[in-house]
Amino acid sequence: MIFEVAQIIKSDKKYYSDRTILHHNYELIEGFWRSKYGNNDEAFNEFVKEFGEDFWEINDLKRIATQFASIECVGSNRHGGFIQTEEIAKATMYLRYFSSLFKKNTPKCSEIKCRVYKQDQGFCSKSNGRKWTRKDHGYSSFKALMFVVRQVRNNLFHGSKFSMEPVQYKRDKKVVSLSARVTEIIIDRLPKILQKSYR
Repeated sequence: MIFEVAQIIKSDKKYYSDRTILHHNYELIEGFWRSKYGNNDEAFNEFVKEFGEDFWEINDLKRIATQFASIECVGSNRHGGFIQTEEIAKATMYLRYFSSLFKKNTPKCSEIKCRVYKQDQGFCSKSNGRKWTRKDHGYSSFKALMFVVRQVRNNLFHGSKFSMEPVQYKRDKKVVSLSARVTEIIIDRLPKILQKSYR
């Protein structure tokens, strides 16, 4: 069954390419922050704190963040059925309500048509988004975006995220494509940001 699904994904050239790009690019970015800050869990946070404000100035990243904030929260490979965790919901709600991505008509779960089993968690609200950080920083929105991208990556490469159900397959393709694009932008722009940081 798994091998059959893998063959279907491989034959979907765009999706397969996006999955490959996300895997390789994320590995490179993670390698960078672990070599710079140490091989520990805090390395991710240190990377975000040092470079997040510069990355958040990139309009293409804001456009991708807007798309993530406009769809159902990404689920977690740590939960059966890939239900979202509260932290993932906080990050998504922070992007939705506190990152100035929407001038008006901020999307609501009922309008997005989030699946009932995710709505039933009760995590997706403006008040929960406010819990993402006690104090807003220049890097807070970039951190929220990266938190979502990291979850997409973990779902694929730690959680064996395979689904041929048409709606879920279409959604998987979208979130993987968005995440892959985030990693492409980071790799493309990081050298320039590094030059700026060390002048």
